[in-house]
Amino acid sequence: MSLDQATLRQLRIFECAARHAHLGRAADELGLTQPAVSIQLARLAEYAGAELFERSGRRKRLTETGAALLVEVRGILDRLREADETLGTLTGGGGGVLRVAATTTAEYFVPRLLAGFREKRPGLRIRLTVSNREAVIRDLADGLVDLAIMGRSPAGGACRSAPSPARPS
Repeated sequence: MSLDQATLRQLRIFECAARHAHLGRAADELGLTQPAVSIQLARLAEYAGAELFERSGRRKRLTETGAALLVEVRGILDRLREADETLGTLTGGGGGVLRVAATTTAEYFVPRLLAGFREKRPGLRIRLTVSNREAVIRDLADGLVDLAIMGRSPAGGACRSAPSPARPS
């Protein structure tokens, strides 16, 4: 057997099960039964030629093979999301993607701020990451994000900063 027989559905189920380390929680998230998840994971393990999980009490733990496969599966799923976003932008159906990074100090108000922005642009997809200040500045400098939200603007560089608008009293 070979992984080229694996389906995208099986890869998504595997990623979800690995993330939760629990088949029941994965089944709930995916809207499937636990036996359906187990069957798909068993088929994927068969295609991989090795066990992907081992039992650790009531939880599932990735084997070495499972951990290696998870890295690849996440890469595949990320590429599919990127392709979907690109096609949505090109066909006018998706409205594009706004990549936003916020520092951990801003993580509590940024989702509400972005939700209001997105209501005015329903076709826009927003990708939010929350990191420490250094990571946000690095992502901004590397062009990995379109907008960075933080308490203080970075020193130097070609960034424009703007204070948040004052709230009416």
